[in-house]
Amino acid sequence: MSIKLHTCGNATLILEKNNQPILATDPWLDNHTAYFGSWCTSHKISKFHLDLLHKCKFYWISHFHPDHLNLGSLRHCKNSTILLAQHYGARVENDLRRIGFKVISLPSRKWIDIGQHTRIMIFNNELQDSALLIELKDDNSNKSLIINLNDTGGIGFEKEVASLSRKY
Repeated sequence: MSIKLHTCGNATLILEKNNQPILATDPWLDNHTAYFGSWCTSHKISKFHLDLLHKCKFYWISHFHPDHLNLGSLRHCKNSTILLAQHYGARVENDLRRIGFKVISLPSRKWIDIGQHTRIMIFNNELQDSALLIELKDDNSNKSLIINLNDTGGIGFEKEVASLSRKY
């Protein structure tokens, strides 16, 4: 099994397994700005990474600031499924569905299978932010863990994630 993790600027990561892009985080493409044009990405995303992004089955959005949930960037991803942490009110989830996205709102602290030997767990907090854990199992049943705390700083679940990560 081949695992690759690509970094593409701001908070955008792409998980590729056996040469298939599976999941991307917080896609913010360089041709879209945030905060009413006052903020942009620091560099251009390569065509290679853009191609991978467009092929991802899932997109995880950590929180709803426009440098993480960038609608201009997401418009190119309507064939994929948006993964969000369950938060009070579900406004963003409902708005994304209303404009044509497939959305799954994930409960906190529960493993969810997203493909062969791959599962994820979301940790959300009262700040409407979330972290992502990705567990990968190889052909010999060895497990690895990728932890994406993003902007959360682990607030509300730092000890729990640290304890869980010791098993890997």
